[in-house]
Amino acid sequence: MGALLDELRRAGDPSADAVVEELARTEQIRAVSPILRHLVDNDQPVPEELPRSIALWLDETAQLPAWVQRDRFERGCRLVVEHGPQVCVVLATASLVYCYAGYPGVKVLTFSRRLDHDAVRRVGETAQFVLSVMAPGSLESSGRGIRKIQKVRMLHAAIRHLVTASHRWDLEADGAPICQEDLLGTLMSFSSIVVDALRKLGVRIDDEEAEDYYSRWRAIGEMLGIDPAAIPPDLASARELTDLIAQRNHRRSEEGIEMTRALFDLHADSLPPGFAGAAPALTRYLVGDEVCGLVDLPRTRWDRNIRWQAGVGRALDRVQSARGPIGSLTKLIGAGMLNQRVAEMAGGRSASFSIPIPHELERSWTASGVFPAIDNELIQLAQAQPA
Repeated sequence: MGALLDELRRAGDPSADAVVEELARTEQIRAVSPILRHLVDNDQPVPEELPRSIALWLDETAQLPAWVQRDRFERGCRLVVEHGPQVCVVLATASLVYCYAGYPGVKVLTFSRRLDHDAVRRVGETAQFVLSVMAPGSLESSGRGIRKIQKVRMLHAAIRHLVTASHRWDLEADGAPICQEDLLGTLMSFSSIVVDALRKLGVRIDDEEAEDYYSRWRAIGEMLGIDPAAIPPDLASARELTDLIAQRNHRRSEEGIEMTRALFDLHADSLPPGFAGAAPALTRYLVGDEVCGLVDLPRTRWDRNIRWQAGVGRALDRVQSARGPIGSLTKLIGAGMLNQRVAEMAGGRSASFSIPIPHELERSWTASGVFPAIDNELIQLAQAQPA
């Protein structure tokens, strides 16, 4: 597998890269961008004013992989429908920190050096993309997920072109920017890491539900241009790949440290007073000391509550009912990201960021009562816990 990953480190996305190179050669990139922004629904006709090369590419890449079983594919949404706020918390903490520990993948994210802007954009775009492609029906003909995948794939190709053309990227040392190996690592952070982190938070997920969720991501990975032969067929092999990619690429870097600092400054701005250390503590619980050490994630007073809950073995039962420190922290961070009006009522500042929720998921979360809110227990915990 190591030899394959070596090869994938040097590979981009040939079909999308070819389209971008053609657009660059004919000086049409600037004209294409605003047209693509208005291309939203899967069944929306491709605008006639698009260059033929990209119009053909959009048509050719609009299909699900042939092996996809439609019933199972739609069941893969269940995890997000039933536990969406917790999924968002994991994505905005454990998943991103796993990615930030990876080098040179994180180097692309900091290439512009606009870290504060990149942190807001990265969290927002990541969560919005995941929720868009995991919403029920989003990858059917009337949904929006396919167009979202195509635009992300085209964005990656455009970034590869710009970074390479800058002559400030060492292809020999760092491989291709946004290479196949980095895309695989990101796919694992959205799939296997999410499942394992949710279970650690006490969310009860049976094996079939977990495999359905992963199977949907496996298909999305192919649609994002990842080599199908490189994508693990099941969660067990996905976990092995997750560990292998970490062994190959996780290291201490200034880019990873700066991106992590900007990310958790963003979280602190979204939380009520007294909770600045909540997100780092929860992240450390989910991904461990080794990864957190690589990105200089600070230790906080909240770590003790997490360790105590895990040590006495009461985390699972208490989290399931959102009681106790772990459940409360998860609930609070979700409220800060997804329901900021409630966070402000509890004394929080006016945050600079929130995650947009697809209408179908917002209706589902509201009806089922899983949409995060800050209750009296959380406010009492804030008052008792030093900042």
